[in-house]
Amino acid sequence: MINVKRIIILAVILLLIGIIGMAVTFSSYKESAFNEESESIPFDADEITEIEVDAENTQIRLQPAHVEEPIAEYTTTGRKSETQELSTSVNGEKLTIQIKETSFPFFDFDFMFHSNAALDIFVPDDMMEKMEVKTTNSKINAADLQIDALQLHTSNGKIEGENIETSFLDIQSSNGKIELQNVQGDTNLNTSNGKITLENIVGEVTANTNNGKIELASIQGNTNVETTNGKVEAQDISGEMKAKTNNAAIHIDTESFDTPMDLQTSNGKITIISEQKPENATFDLRTNNGRIRVFDSKDWDVTYGDGETLIKARTSNGGINIE
Repeated sequence: MINVKRIIILAVILLLIGIIGMAVTFSSYKESAFNEESESIPFDADEITEIEVDAENTQIRLQPAHVEEPIAEYTTTGRKSETQELSTSVNGEKLTIQIKETSFPFFDFDFMFHSNAALDIFVPDDMMEKMEVKTTNSKINAADLQIDALQLHTSNGKIEGENIETSFLDIQSSNGKIELQNVQGDTNLNTSNGKITLENIVGEVTANTNNGKIELASIQGNTNVETTNGKVEAQDISGEMKAKTNNAAIHIDTESFDTPMDLQTSNGKITIISEQKPENATFDLRTNNGRIRVFDSKDWDVTYGDGETLIKARTSNGGINIE
């Protein structure tokens, strides 16, 4: 009986210690919840032609400098100033910025007092040669930029870009959406469990996702897109069009049939709506279980004129309708 009482007393003491510890930690979180700290990283646009960012749990925003001296600004709120570490280095013409998580508290009250970290990079107006930006569990925004080669990588975060002039744009994400508007340059996009939306792109486009829809509008260049369990919608594509999905439909709005198309799906319908009837195209259409109609024809193989432009469509358990 005495041993039982001792155990109970010890348990109560340990419980009280735990409660006191949590109270102290909670108080510390509360005091620092509204703290904001910032640090500036100036750099010379005449000496720096390449920027690399390797960050953790930090939102990245890229925007034009509009001033003589470009700068990067690192801002933290709440406990992020205590749990993250910023470091920079310059090697030749390359500026490297690293943001790492250095500690993880035993009791985490961030669900009540949100801590955030953000890195704003104000890019020179003159075209920079290269930027590589990588973060985790956070969003990336890029707007109004001229960069010869631009790479944006994140995980569990959305990527947005608009008004970008580049030779090559490479975007990688997971569990996040990708949205681009007004981009000049070849574009390569990869994500998972996220939607891809592209509008007004001048250049070749390659886009891949799964469990996500792909929407395309006003693409001036060859386009190759692939998804799974997601619909593909495209309009005003000026170039060769390749689209592949499964368990979903493909819908194309086009002005004419002047460029080739290769469309594939399973368990989904394929629809092509054109403003003009074909004058010089061959339609190669196949389905395992569905109706096919090409304007007024029900034939699977239809040729107009010399048939130089190939329009190919394949599906199973779905119809093909061209009008």
